[in-house]
Parts: sequence; structure tokens; C-alpha cells
Amino acid sequence: MSNERNQKRMRGNNEEEKAPEVTLIETGFRSWKNCVDLTSIVLSTNIIRIGAGAFWGCTGLTSIVIPDSVTSIEWSAFERCTGLTSIIIPDSVISIEQSAFAGCTGLISVVIPESVIDMDENAFEDCNQLEQVIAPARFHHLFRRIASVTEPTQFLLK
Repeated sequence: MSNERNQKRMRGNNEEEKAPEVTLIETGFRSWKNCVDLTSIVLSTNIIRIGAGAFWGCTGLTSIVIPDSVTSIEWSAFERCTGLTSIIIPDSVISIEQSAFAGCTGLISVVIPESVIDMDENAFEDCNQLEQVIAPARFHHLFRRIASVTEPTQFLLK
């Protein structure tokens, strides 16, 4: 706190103090790691990057809204979030890093937009319940259990 603010408080000045504005542009490294009581989250529209391991092991997490401002989902961001059942990646995302959703064993459906240029081959490793993936065809090789391709951008998993 600045010296001037301190002096105002000491003099009993009743001026209303404004909290400084903070713009959060990324989640920190392992910000909410193992926060098992976290069930849903809506990220700020200021977030541009979901940091490495940000929600790692948040097994109670069943819902997340990723805003259109996010461009990168870093390694292990949602790894072992076993309560997640579906993920819709917004059109703003261009990169999904290693193990971003690995071990999300409850994950049933995923939507990956055309905007994603780079997706690590292990981004969805051990997501054994995945049934439907809507994604650019260039990523079909990353999902080993493909049963059929119903459209150029949609495939169903065994």
C-alpha cells in the first residue's frame, strides 16, 4: 500500500478507495491442482492461456467453459479431470499441448475446431470412454479407436 494511502487511512479520510484493476491473462502453473471440490468453472474472457497443470487432478470438475479469448491449452492443463464428460474447444484455440486432457476417463465427447493448428499426439491419451470427436480430419490419427467417419470433420470411436 502506498504511503499516501496509508496516511489517508490514518487521518480517517472517508474517501472510497478503489481496488486496482487486475487483468488475468493466464492461469498459473498448477493453479488449482488436485482441487477435488471444484465442480465447474467459467474462465474470464481475459484469459489467453490455460497454464500447465492448471486443473490437474480436479476429479470433481464436471463442467468448464473455455472463453473465446484462449489461444493455448498447455501441457496437462486438465489431466486426470475424471469428472469431465464433454469439452468444446473454442475457435480461438490454436494449440493443445501434451497430455492437456490425458486421463480424463469420463470424457465422452470432444469438439476441436479448425483453428487448432498444433495438437500433441498425447493430448487425449487414456480418454478411454470417448465416443464422439468432432475435429478436423487431420487429427483422426490421434484417436486410435476410430470406428467410423460420419462426416469429413466427425468420427466415432469404438
